[in-house]
Amino acid sequence: MEDMKEREKKIEKKLELRDDNLMKMVREIHDAKRTNVSAQEEIAAAKFKILEMIIIFYL
Repeated sequence: MEDMKEREKKIEKKLELRDDNLMKMVREIHDAKRTNVSAQEEIAAAKFKILEMIIIFYL
């Protein structure tokens, strides 16, 4: 009976660690997505500026 309780505690601890690791990975993925979106926005803004400069050059 005592062994069973200890075993359950060990399993519960492992599951908690796994859950923590998964949540950390999810946060890292969300951060990477935000970084990607920011980079895409910066690229779009740079492209717009280049187009503005081309238009001004040809006018």
